[in-house]
Amino acid sequence: AFNRSLALLVLACPCALAFGTPLTLGMAVRKAHKARILLKSASILEKMLTIKNIFFDKTGTLTQGKLELLHTEPLLISSETQRIILSLERQSQHPIAFALRKAWFPLVGDLEVTNYKEVLGQGVYCRMNDDSYELKTLPETIHSNELGIELLRNAKSICRLYFADQEQASAKPLVRQLRASGYEIYLVSGD
Repeated sequence: AFNRSLALLVLACPCALAFGTPLTLGMAVRKAHKARILLKSASILEKMLTIKNIFFDKTGTLTQGKLELLHTEPLLISSETQRIILSLERQSQHPIAFALRKAWFPLVGDLEVTNYKEVLGQGVYCRMNDDSYELKTLPETIHSNELGIELLRNAKSICRLYFADQEQASAKPLVRQLRASGYEIYLVSGD
């Protein structure tokens, strides 16, 4: 009844046309909300027609958002070295720190750290006893989907750790579909 009444108003009264656009946009926002899509305003629907580039945040959007420790070099890392690494990462909120805590639980980083410094995108630096330690990002890894870090004691490499985040099952098909539709796809990532 509502749809028929609305159609009658649109046909019978030219002024009703002025209600058509806001009503349509309002209904679209309502339907998007039901589909769990948040639109800040209805005007975005008109702007969407001009989109040519799509930027995705990697972590938690195209991936699961949970890094996991995949492998290490050397293959076996002593519990003492693990404690050193956990002590370095104790204050960090980086996903690598969470992955290490999970992988090496119940071991904890309980060593005394001084001159602690975390540089975003680069690593963690500190002193323990008379040694300086760095846990820094590797510029390149063997596999493109991995993130690598290296532990250095007094500028000498001790070990390397490699992490990965599993991709969402829908990520590849979505990106393929968007590219086939003519969109340029970009990745925004701290890696």
